[in-house]
Parts: sequence; structure tokens; C-alpha cells
Amino acid sequence: MIPFQLHRRIPFVRRPFYQRDQAMAERDRAAVALQATALERDKLSQENSDLRVKLATVTRQLPTVTQQLPTVTRQLRGEKSLSDLKAAFLDPLVDLGAAEDPAFFGIFTPSPEVGQPKFGVNEAFLADAESYYAKFQSFQYWRSLLSESIRRSGLPDQPDIIVEFGCGFGNSTFPLLELFPDSRIIATDISPNLLSILRRLLDARDISSDRCLPVAMDAQKPYIASEIASLVFGSAIMHHLADPGVFVAEAMRILRPGGAAVFFEPMEAGFAIVREACMRAAEEGERRGESGPLTEAARITATQLAGQILRDRQPNWRDQDDKWAFPPSVLERIASAAGAELVVYPINNIETPFRSQIAYILEADAGIPRETVPDWFWAHFDHFDKEVFSPKMLENLPIEACIIFKKRVAVPVQNDQTI
Repeated sequence: MIPFQLHRRIPFVRRPFYQRDQAMAERDRAAVALQATALERDKLSQENSDLRVKLATVTRQLPTVTQQLPTVTRQLRGEKSLSDLKAAFLDPLVDLGAAEDPAFFGIFTPSPEVGQPKFGVNEAFLADAESYYAKFQSFQYWRSLLSESIRRSGLPDQPDIIVEFGCGFGNSTFPLLELFPDSRIIATDISPNLLSILRRLLDARDISSDRCLPVAMDAQKPYIASEIASLVFGSAIMHHLADPGVFVAEAMRILRPGGAAVFFEPMEAGFAIVREACMRAAEEGERRGESGPLTEAARITATQLAGQILRDRQPNWRDQDDKWAFPPSVLERIASAAGAELVVYPINNIETPFRSQIAYILEADAGIPRETVPDWFWAHFDHFDKEVFSPKMLENLPIEACIIFKKRVAVPVQNDQTI
């Protein structure tokens, strides 16, 4: 039997051991929790590392995905994708180098066009094509015009197919290729001579027909399949056509809904004033007895502009090269007939438009440097720039303009009938 005092002291003897065991248990639990925390930290670190690897992979793939996005979008819409630009044509394409002239190898044409005469085409675009190319290269100028027109037209960043009419030797073709590196271009012109220069320049840049296909054709004939392009472009082509409305309707046919046809053309309001100033300058030159190249250039310019402005008074105006300077009402009728939205804005200098225009004409067409032109001549153009019209009104008298016809997107008709 345990003595009473000893029995009373037992709890006091065992208590320190109990506290020690409890502390050890707490320590073990803390160690386990710490280990779990470390494991969780390692797990999170591994997951973070995995996410970094995935992010790096996605970042590398992003340019490819972005490049493929237009194609995927078109596929979702059920739109046709062309691996060969020649498939965009309703008639078989023939190589003109084999069909007509070896100088035209690499230039294609719809089979019905082979051997057809080129009506209403200036000789400068045919036999004198090389001289025209040497004189009128302006790639950077067209690039700046294109950039602004694309911004205003609201087109997708990289249209799949662009159809260019009146491309010539490529003044606007090469800026288009630069601005849309993922797009393909069907570059058309009625002159195979100019297209042969374009083909030469494409070859020099190692650009194949898969990327840019030169085609000699009449822009007003329906050779291209419907709804094949996101952008139709033409640099100074409409004013060469006897019936530009037919051409715009054709452009709307080959455009996809939401696409745009963009053209740069002369306008009647501004050129009518240039013509009036030229007639006044020519008259003063004769009064002064200065009937040299300057007075003659003013007279020729006035006569040529009369052919574009007063067409109905000109015999056989359909056979002349420059057939139009457009009044806004004509463009509005063309847009209405084609079911298109119309946007027009000036591309010429709007601060001194008439002086700037005649200075360009004198240098480009007559070879007369502007610094040699006397003050009495400039005064006729400065009169309209500074004394007749306000600066705001000059904005409404474009000499040259960007003309955009936007193809409307069809809105589904809703059936409001209730069952």
C-alpha cells in the first residue's frame, strides 16, 4: 500500500513529464505544418514555373496565331480561301508571253482578252511605257495616300485578297505590298507594257505571282469572281473610263460585304478654277508678248481640262485619254446605283491648292521649274487661293480627292410575326 504522503505527491512528480510530452507534440505538429507549408510552396513554385513556360510558348506562338486569324475568321464565315490567285478568275488565264509577245512573259490575261485592241489608251501607257515609268515614279507619295485612305475606310488590318485596277508599273502596288505584308494582290492594268515593268520590279524584289499576280485586262469586264476581295484599289483610273458607273458596280460585285473600293481621282470644282486661272494667265502672257513655253503650257492645260469638264461639247470625247473631272453629284449617283456608301475627301494641298497644282503641272508636263515662273503668272492662281475663297471653302473645292465606295453589309430581315 502506497503511503498517503507519497500518494499525494505523485501528481506533482508526473506533471513536468506531461508538460514535456505536450511541448514535444506541439513541436511535432509545428514541424509537420512547416513541412506542409514547404511542400505547398514548392508546389506553387513549380506551378509558377510551368505557367512561365506556357506563357513563353504562347508569346512565341502569338504572331503565328495573329497571322492565321483572318483565315480562321473567313473560314468561320464560310468565305472562299484561294491558294492560287488565278482561281479568282472566271475565265482561264493565259500567259501573254506565249500568246502575244515574249516581252510579256509572266503577265497573264483572261483568255477572251487575247489579241483584243486597247481602245481609249494613251500611247504613253503602251509603246512609251518606259518613259512614263522613268518620269512618274512616286512610291512614297502613294504610300502616304494609301495609309490615310485605309484608316478612313475602316478595313481589316490584313485583307486576304486585294484587287488593284490600273496598277500601271506599280506606283501603288508596292506600297500596298508593304502596308499589307500578309495580303495577296491581283494587279491589273489594260497595258501589258506597263505590267512588264511591274513584273520586272517584282522579280527584282523576289516577289512571286503567288503574292502579286499581274493581269492585263479591261477593268469594266466581269472577269473576276464575286465577293473575292476585301479591298479594291485604283490609282487614277476612273477618270479614264467612259462609264465609271459600270466599273464601280463591278468593283462592288467582287468585294465582300464590308469591303471598300478606294480611288484617287480629279474633281471638277477645283480643276475648273485651275482652268480659269490658266486662261487668264495665257491671256496676260499674250498681252505681254510672252508667248513662250509658260504661256503655251497655260493654254494647253486649259484646253485639256475643258475636255474633262465640258465633255458633252467635245466630239468623240470617249476616245480621249482623260475623260472626267468628277462633280460630287456624279459620284453620288454612281454610289447610289451601286448600293454603296460614299466618302470623299481632298488629297491636294488645301492652303494654296491652285498655286501648288499649276506648279506641279508646269514641272511634270512642261519641264518648267517653279523658281523660273514670274510673279505676274502666279498672281492669277494666288488670287483664287487668297482673295476669292475662305480657307474653309477651299476644303470644299478639291482638285484631287480620295473617293471611297463602301460595300454595305446586308442586315437580316426580322420576322415580327408572333405564333
